[in-house]
Amino acid sequence: MKRLSAGVSWICFIFSKNLHANQGMMACSVHYPPFVIEKGDLLAGIIPEVLTIVFEKKMGISISFRRWGSWKRCQKAVESGRFDIMMAAVHNDEREKYAVYTKVPIVEDPQSVFVCSYV
Repeated sequence: MKRLSAGVSWICFIFSKNLHANQGMMACSVHYPPFVIEKGDLLAGIIPEVLTIVFEKKMGISISFRRWGSWKRCQKAVESGRFDIMMAAVHNDEREKYAVYTKVPIVEDPQSVFVCSYV
């Protein structure tokens, strides 16, 4: 049995034209409870709560949360600048080309892999 545990960078920030046009921040993700929970086309959960506190209450910047199709569509929307934030994003080299990650994750999500072998 092997155990694989890793800290995850949960939010990937991209500051695009939306913020500069005073339209506020736009965040996308997919259903990933309890961190991101779908409620129709809107998103709730731990990460949207934290982002609301940081952006709206502390910085005075409005933020909206939307489900934007699949995870791949959300990534493309952030890469193109249509959305500013991709929630629950794991850090990888490909995303690092267009994204800036938080240095400290909001939460760690340890993963485990169990292997059973029959002899």
